[in-house]
Amino acid sequence: AATDSTDFIGRAWFHPRYEADVVGHADVIAGHAIPHRQVAKFMSRLVGSGELVDSPLEYDKLVVANDLVRRTPHATINILRRAQLQAAGEFEKGLGDKRPKANSIYVRNAIRVAKHLNTRGASETE
Repeated sequence: AATDSTDFIGRAWFHPRYEADVVGHADVIAGHAIPHRQVAKFMSRLVGSGELVDSPLEYDKLVVANDLVRRTPHATINILRRAQLQAAGEFEKGLGDKRPKANSIYVRNAIRVAKHLNTRGASETE
């Protein structure tokens, strides 16, 4: 932000022991995972609208899954050119009725990770 680099790139942080609670944010911080409570709100909205076909996650499982989405074998910063992010947004606009509900990707990712944990075992969280 001090260099205005966000005008040109988007960043996402990953770490082998990523924990959003350690980051200590209640609001969205660019590059970090969406706070757990916000993902829980997104999930509630999708359940309320009937758009969530999977069973909603219990909060403690959502927390684990939301953190795991940002875990990688090595500390990593994913850098995307702003043009890539804009192109993705334009692509989604062209999907019409098939366009995903806003913020649903965070819910879908958490559910996908939680399902994987259920089939593989809880030891993968460590």
